[in-house]
Amino acid sequence: MNARLPHPFAAIVGRLLQAAPANAAAIAIRREPPLARLAAEFGEFVGSQQSATALIQALRTGTPIVLGQPRSSASPAFSSPTGPLSYANVRIVLALARSQLAAQGLSTASPERLRWVLIGDAGADGILARRAAGFGWGRIAHALGLKLGAVVRGDVGPPTAPTAAARKPSKPRRA
Repeated sequence: MNARLPHPFAAIVGRLLQAAPANAAAIAIRREPPLARLAAEFGEFVGSQQSATALIQALRTGTPIVLGQPRSSASPAFSSPTGPLSYANVRIVLALARSQLAAQGLSTASPERLRWVLIGDAGADGILARRAAGFGWGRIAHALGLKLGAVVRGDVGPPTAPTAAARKPSKPRRA
């Protein structure tokens, strides 16, 4: 009977498979839950990590959103017209809101401003109202004068037009 020689990569693959469970456990320990990560990312914008956590949970579950002090009559609770959102969609909503207010020169949002940006008023639809009407995230960003890719990357603020030096030079026309 012919004895098969082991494949040259068998030893390498075996070692990688033995090391995989240890590496997977190390990765799982370092990874933050999405709620904590989003609360840390948007805590300063909303006012505090506690307020950001409450807002994120309300957007995730579709429960009424209470901004500011719970018993304050200045900012009554309101419901999201979109219903429950995924963590990814919550991140896009908050990033769009932050960018829209940054374009107006605001780095933090008061409860009234945040409600206006999210829901809107009689004169303009907010981010969540547009999403509930069937608009995609790119179209919503475009309507706000923003680029979705820049918003998601965290490049907050108004879009800037390229300077003359940054533009590609045009090719000379042939005669």
